[in-house]
Amino acid sequence: SIGDRRFLTDNGGNIWLRDAPVEQMKRLSAAEVLYDRIEPTDIKGRAILFGTTGTGLSTTFVTARGNALTALDAQALFLENLLSDSYMHRSLLVILLEIMATVVGCVGIVILRNRLRSYGGQAIVFAYAGLLLGTSLFLFDMQRMILDPSASIAAMLILYLVFIGIEIVATQRERRRTDEARRTALVLAESASHAKTNFLTGMSHELRTPLNAIIGFSEMIKDGVLGPVSPPNYATYAKDINSAAVHLLGVVTQILDMANLESGEMRLRITEFPLKDLLDESIEAIRSVRSEDRVRIIIIEPAVLPTLRADRRMVKQMLLNLLLNAAKFSPDGGTVRIAVVLASNGDLLLSVTDSGSGMSQKQVAAAFEIFQSSDQTLSDSTRGIGLGLPITTAMIEEHGGAIDVVSGTGKGTKMTLRIPANRVVQDA
Repeated sequence: SIGDRRFLTDNGGNIWLRDAPVEQMKRLSAAEVLYDRIEPTDIKGRAILFGTTGTGLSTTFVTARGNALTALDAQALFLENLLSDSYMHRSLLVILLEIMATVVGCVGIVILRNRLRSYGGQAIVFAYAGLLLGTSLFLFDMQRMILDPSASIAAMLILYLVFIGIEIVATQRERRRTDEARRTALVLAESASHAKTNFLTGMSHELRTPLNAIIGFSEMIKDGVLGPVSPPNYATYAKDINSAAVHLLGVVTQILDMANLESGEMRLRITEFPLKDLLDESIEAIRSVRSEDRVRIIIIEPAVLPTLRADRRMVKQMLLNLLLNAAKFSPDGGTVRIAVVLASNGDLLLSVTDSGSGMSQKQVAAAFEIFQSSDQTLSDSTRGIGLGLPITTAMIEEHGGAIDVVSGTGKGTKMTLRIPANRVVQDA
């Protein structure tokens, strides 16, 4: 109390001062008082403090503004706060509000723990922290109450970091489990792929031996090598057996080639051979197989065909695959065109074009997948097992080349083998 005025403090007897410029307080020197140089109105109704104001002569205090005050100035500031009724309160209600704010913030963090790493969850946390700061500033300026939000924000931040840390640890553990599962799946897939390749290789070799015997003996019966076959129907049956066995041998050979290509066991046997001889052999083989289709084969070639430095068997197999597809998809009376062009960069472009109905982009993609057929309307015997183009792609890539496809519904299909320039021998 000061005179008849009483002032409210907290339970510990404390009040909080609001800083004010010392210049606002009236100062009188001792000389002015002793020599009667002051007016009575300068001190009338005022509380007067006696003491020194030299900062070097007494204890110095530093305010929140960074001002250095002497003990006398600090007491004057205290008295000014009391008399002007501008000091701050920190009552029990404010403490309860801080506790409630801390509890609400922590409960909110717990509720939002699964969304803390999202922008929405972070926005809610920052908005709540901003609300606490704004409320504390409002109470400070308008109600002279001190609400300290630092404890609430610190508790929320600690809890936020704890949950973020737990989530990061859980994510790392899940990533490690996923990586381990992926590695395990990769090992199992590679093991299954090797097992499949070994099985196909073994079965293919086992099937080729009896098929060769069936083909040989059925051909002898069909051709009557040991004499006329009686009754004549047996010769027809032998011809059917021979045709089916040859087809089955081709399927087995394709499966064996694909297995060797997948396992990386197929090695190139590089030789030099004339491309013209290879074209003649391939066309004759197609004509002998597809004569009933009545498909005309036209060759568009330069005057002199080059010599290739490549695996002759693979190049012939690739050409046969393209010719068989072209003959299969061309209608009766259709045309299959073979074109040989030497590109400006030295690459050899060997293209086969049919006059069929063509393929959509989806059908083209399906045609290059293993065991897929681009046209499901064909019969099983005509459609094949879907290994021709995948094998052709693998073989041309083994040579460092590529296969290009140009097709469209109703426009036919053009497939081009791009043989790199280092595989082409320029004849004199």
